Amino acid sequence: MAKYITSIRDLMIQAKTISDIKTKAKEGDPEACFQMGMINLLGIKTPIDFKKASTFFESQSLTDDPDACRLLGFIGECEGNYSVAFKNYAYAAGSNSKRPYLNKVFEERNNLQGFFKKMVLPNAVLNKEITAILNEYIKDGESKVDASVKLATLCDDEITCLEAAQSLYGAGNLYSAKRWLQMGKVANTNELLITITNKLSDSRKTLKLPDVLQVIDIKGNSLLVNSNSSSSIFGVKYTCDDEAATCKKTWMEEVPKLIDKIGKRLDEEEKERIKKQKEEEAAIIKKQKEEEAARLKKQKEAERQALLEEQEKRRNKIYRRYNIIYGLINAPGILLMIVFLFTEKTNGFILNFFICAIGFALFIYLPYIFIKWIIKKICKL
Repeated sequence: MAKYITSIRDLMIQAKTISDIKTKAKEGDPEACFQMGMINLLGIKTPIDFKKASTFFESQSLTDDPDACRLLGFIGECEGNYSVAFKNYAYAAGSNSKRPYLNKVFEERNNLQGFFKKMVLPNAVLNKEITAILNEYIKDGESKVDASVKLATLCDDEITCLEAAQSLYGAGNLYSAKRWLQMGKVANTNELLITITNKLSDSRKTLKLPDVLQVIDIKGNSLLVNSNSSSSIFGVKYTCDDEAATCKKTWMEEVPKLIDKIGKRLDEEEKERIKKQKEEEAAIIKKQKEEEAARLKKQKEAERQALLEEQEKRRNKIYRRYNIIYGLINAPGILLMIVFLFTEKTNGFILNFFICAIGFALFIYLPYIFIKWIIKKICKL
């Protein structure tokens, strides 16, 4: 069934867009039809409804689909409609299968049970009585004969009655075999019916009265007398009907609990996802803010650096002009000091040097520094 659905969890997630699935199902999309069948069978966002589920599984796009047939078989079994159940189990095996009819039913029910376990659905959903009968059927011998009759009693249709007749014929019980063919309303042209009728006709001609009495006495069966099936065999139907009701009740009680449990888990996951998403968004916003703050800081630093560089350029330009102008203005005074230093012999060279240094400091250097400070203040450099 993996081609349609992998888990109940995935189906519940997909059911959030149930309107889209319904639309596709109306258009005949096989996957959407199967999903809608499962949604109604499991009661996802809707009460459990076997009838609606069957309608989707029976849609034309799922005709002869083994997965849909298998689930239709299960629904028929829970509803106590065993003929429908068995036919759908057999359809699930495929028409090309060479296995006997009831072997197909047995194997497909096992496949369905495996599907239920994989889906974590209640294990006790298949009719235990039918399971026991089918287990007896595959043993062959007398067990197969008894099981065939019980299953024919349950279904009372042509195919299970024919199966019972074949088992009885193989066991040598010709009259009972013929009776089951008649109960199944098998056509008079049926090869087995013709063979049994001919053999019974021949036996009537050859048997003598003591032989007839002896045949009647064997296990309550007779080639000539119509012996009714024991009440225990027909009691199987009532047992299976009771178990079908129990299976349906189990499904109705247990599946909603499972769906609710998975739903709560999905809600928790959704809350966790939203929480994680918000945390991730908050982290992204925080990171963006930090990056923006860093960018602004870097930008401001760059602007400040550019401003400082611009100020430095302006300052150097002004200072260069100031130095030139100030140098030109004070050049005569400096020349006079040099001349005075080297030409005046009255006070001596050292004293003249000291006088020139004081004069340079007081009248040239200190005014230079003071004027430069004033320029810096005025220009805000």
